[in-house]
Amino acid sequence: MDPRKIGAFIAACRKEKGYTQGALASLLGVTDKAVSRWETGRGLPDITMLPCLSTALDVSVSELLAGARIEKENVPQAAEQLLVNALSEKRRIVRGVVSSCIALLVVLLLALFFSYGPAVFQRGNPLPYLRAMATLNRKQPFAEVPQRSGGYISLLGEAAEAAVLTHIEAEYDAIACDQHGRAFVFQQGETRFYVMTEVYWGRFRVWVIPPTPTSEAADTEE
Repeated sequence: MDPRKIGAFIAACRKEKGYTQGALASLLGVTDKAVSRWETGRGLPDITMLPCLSTALDVSVSELLAGARIEKENVPQAAEQLLVNALSEKRRIVRGVVSSCIALLVVLLLALFFSYGPAVFQRGNPLPYLRAMATLNRKQPFAEVPQRSGGYISLLGEAAEAAVLTHIEAEYDAIACDQHGRAFVFQQGETRFYVMTEVYWGRFRVWVIPPTPTSEAADTEE
């Protein structure tokens, strides 16, 4: 369907009937701006409006959709052509929607990579980190990374940091006693172990706890 052709046909039929845009709009229960949009090809009448519009202009619905008068002997052929055109238009719209969805998905994946890439793609399989990230919020500022024994990810900030430290203290029966750069030092009995952290994208902190938190003896740090 050609909106401009249909619009020009509606305008011509309206003038033949001696209607102004306002008069036709009143007959159809729409605004004169709606009629103007149809006639300039900037919009098409709603499908439910076609029977009323065809009656008001004394044309058939097929002629409205074709944007031209159709001889009676050519009605079946014209109707078939309209159906073919409608199906082609539908396929074009579907292809456009699919293409748009694919483009949007690519953009989202790129945004995800550039936002979270440093935090997850450098550490092997990113899915466990992405699942853990999705659960983070103010009420749950940190989460254990699935399939990563001794791995956590948290939001940045003092509240999230304190929550993780408290959890590690309870989990390993240890006490957080010091911090050296990216490493948090925990006292566990007579030994100390180190929890390494990495901050990514200014939003997340990855915590890596050694498989067996029994690092060097306490006196080696003295």
